[in-house]
Amino acid sequence: MERWCKQKSNWVAKNPKLNIINLQRAFKLKKKLMKEQVLALLQHEEVYCNELSVYWLSNKRIKELHQQFFQDSSATDCISIPIDDTNDCSGYRHLGEIFICPQVAYEYAKSHEKEFYEEVTLYLIHGFLHLIGYNDIRKKEKLVMRKKEKALMSLLKRKRLL
Repeated sequence: MERWCKQKSNWVAKNPKLNIINLQRAFKLKKKLMKEQVLALLQHEEVYCNELSVYWLSNKRIKELHQQFFQDSSATDCISIPIDDTNDCSGYRHLGEIFICPQVAYEYAKSHEKEFYEEVTLYLIHGFLHLIGYNDIRKKEKLVMRKKEKALMSLLKRKRLL
């Protein structure tokens, strides 16, 4: 069951506020590109949204958040925190916050011979999917989520946003 506002006639609020915030210094954040990616995801999934926040965090800070929300002090790739999960699309809707650790992306990409910005984009997509109701706890849910991640990565590649 979908928990987000989905309206074909008004898929996204006009000029949604996209907060792209870099709170780490090790990696360059391409804010304009990330905003375009988020808009493409919102449009493709027809998600009504007035605001969405994406943060790039250091290893130290992502570990703190991971401990705070999941009682696990290890570094993780991304954390998603939904804000407004009502189906009422008539009011202001802050979809949520996505916290990404580019250091984790860098280390994974390096050890698996992948491209860093593609890995970070995958984390953005993964976090976005969590905000709109996808889960990856059970095996079947995980398979559905991985398939959706691949489809959205392909979408961004076709739109030359990757």
